[in-house]
Amino acid sequence: MKVLIAGYGDVGKSAAKILLSKGIEVTAVDIKEEEVFGLEFIRGDVLREEFWEEIDLAEYDAIILALPNDIDTILAIMIIKKRNPETLVLARCNDSVYKEKMYQAGADYVLDLPTISSEVIITAIFREEIAKRLIFEEIQIASYSIRDDSPILGETIPKIDGLMILGVEKDGEFFKEVEKLESGMKIIVVGKKNTLIEFERKYITPSKQ
Repeated sequence: MKVLIAGYGDVGKSAAKILLSKGIEVTAVDIKEEEVFGLEFIRGDVLREEFWEEIDLAEYDAIILALPNDIDTILAIMIIKKRNPETLVLARCNDSVYKEKMYQAGADYVLDLPTISSEVIITAIFREEIAKRLIFEEIQIASYSIRDDSPILGETIPKIDGLMILGVEKDGEFFKEVEKLESGMKIIVVGKKNTLIEFERKYITPSKQ
């Protein structure tokens, strides 16, 4: 099996380490020159179609897009799928707002980092058995980015029946309580799907005039 990782920052390096430990052949691509061991490295810009003209996509079983910018990731997905729709593409998503757009662009799997972080948090807060029960009962974890036009901006963390607010993430740090919610923060909540939809509609999505 052979995998190409586009973006060789912290996420890309972690993915490469795991894949290599399982005996999978890895090729890493980054716009910056890197000194690497145990894998093939290509210096190139994956946002340029000319780069992919030199790559035989059929050679790889999967491509992991571990880019730091979600817009760049969407562009890369479209370029890859245009050249070979059958290529398996896994994409890193830094902001849940772009998750659906990545799927629309053609990604096969989107790794939503805020949600993954949320799952780690809930497992740490609750015992493993309780976390499994929540999943069985179709309780979901969601992370919502607070924007300049979100109704919840400037407010305190609300208390809502049927919804558990785990806390707030800001600049990589997790807070159980904050004085007021600011643009750029991510609020992490647990609840059933219909409750989450209502929460997003009321507090996150700006009302239409």
